[in-house]
Amino acid sequence: MTSLSAVLCLHGHDDPMVTPEQVLAFQTEMSSANVDWQVHVYGGTKHAFTNPAANNPEFGTVYSLNATRRAERTLSNFFNELFLEMPPLDVAP
Repeated sequence: MTSLSAVLCLHGHDDPMVTPEQVLAFQTEMSSANVDWQVHVYGGTKHAFTNPAANNPEFGTVYSLNATRRAERTLSNFFNELFLEMPPLDVAP
């Protein structure tokens, strides 16, 4: 069965708010639901890494220009795949 869902998760490996075990559980749940999913993990990266105002290492939120640039390219590829490269869905009965 082809999935009608596509999920992209962009995750900082050093995010103290989401453990590696939680990421694995998410992946397992997405696979069980037959979702077309991707998880991209950025090493040395904490929570809120795309927010330039994030600057609280003790809380676990730190902006990362490098991870943001990588995430933006990944997001662009994801949208291109969904909206430019994918043929229209056949919804006729």
